[in-house]
Amino acid sequence: MKRTLFILLAIVSVAGMILISGCKKPKTYTITFNANGGTGTMRQQVFTEGEQKALKKNEFTRDGYDFSGWNGNGANFLDEQIISVATDLTLYALWTSNTPQPLVANAPIVQTNAATNITATAARLNGNVISNEGAYITERGFLFGTEINDVSQKIMSDVGNGSFFVILMPLSPNTTYFYKAYASNSEGTSYGDVMYFTTSSQIGTRGEPFTDDRDGSTYSTVNIGSQTWMGENLRYEGNSALGSYEGSFVAPYRYYPNNDAKNVSTYGYLYNWPAAMNGQTGSETNPSGVQGICPNGWHLPSVAEWRQLADYLGGTDNAGAMLAGSNLWIDDYPDFDLVSSPYFGTTVFNALPAGYTKHYGDPPSATGGYYEFGETATFYTTTDSGDYTAHFCSIHYHCTNFGDPGDHNKCSAFSVRCIRDN
Repeated sequence: MKRTLFILLAIVSVAGMILISGCKKPKTYTITFNANGGTGTMRQQVFTEGEQKALKKNEFTRDGYDFSGWNGNGANFLDEQIISVATDLTLYALWTSNTPQPLVANAPIVQTNAATNITATAARLNGNVISNEGAYITERGFLFGTEINDVSQKIMSDVGNGSFFVILMPLSPNTTYFYKAYASNSEGTSYGDVMYFTTSSQIGTRGEPFTDDRDGSTYSTVNIGSQTWMGENLRYEGNSALGSYEGSFVAPYRYYPNNDAKNVSTYGYLYNWPAAMNGQTGSETNPSGVQGICPNGWHLPSVAEWRQLADYLGGTDNAGAMLAGSNLWIDDYPDFDLVSSPYFGTTVFNALPAGYTKHYGDPPSATGGYYEFGETATFYTTTDSGDYTAHFCSIHYHCTNFGDPGDHNKCSAFSVRCIRDN
């Protein structure tokens, strides 16, 4: 009987060891507390993954100020607030003055609010003039920088009371920025608390620039998924005549974006279908196999290649905002959803809103025009849809998607963005 009991205990012990050895240690995250101008020390606080518990009670002090909470990566927290975390975090103490400020007694009262719409290259900074203290607000905006002790770069918003914001761009991906709101009246300038946010990482990488051996122009390159694209719109003249308002289904034409020669260095040329294809026939394949007007070793993309790019970014719904991202997009319309999207500029593609030319008729009339400069990026593909029409892909200011290819007559002119041969 004793021998049997001993064997049973041994089996239970071994089973327990197996269960214990199979346990997975939960992840832990560390919160670090920063006095942000105050004095004192606080030990770090460790959270286990999925755990909810109260933050440590504040132990910092600051002469002339009352502690009003914490700020971490754009979010505010109360003292001893119950939270859970999924990453390491630094919390900065927020302070509210409790002593008279004689020199700015009648200066405005201003508040810094959390940043929103944070992307890899942009963020919306928010503030609020709580009171003008009896004098008109002549200026309000933000000071910002990448060091908490050097928030000195200035960007103005507007004038007046109430809430205000600015779109801060272009910013560097995966970088922490500190900022504070300010407001001025005839009696002085006041500042809100310092807050911070961190930009996201961009999708894709920047490749080595290359030189077009036909005219010596140098272009940047970007790698997204398995594709390598030019990082700029094509600006090659070639044998295409310079058009103004005339159009053609058969003769190659190039145009200045918005009919201004100064725009070519930034936006490239606009090309009609005959110029973009450079005498070659249409293609639906991936890769297209059509060099067209592109440099040697590069080709004009088909619809299938543009769709591959959008699929890599998770589909067409937000791909337009992701492929955009430069500060050249107009953003002063009430329905400007592109720039305000949290996906804006999250790739390295940098689509440029060069607009397009449009011509009508068969043959097209000489009454064409220039449209949507600063509002639309439109690119030709090698995929035609008829004798007089071809597919194009576009990004528009009032939506975030990268629309399914549309049709347009081949005498209209769009941007060309080339893709490297395999």
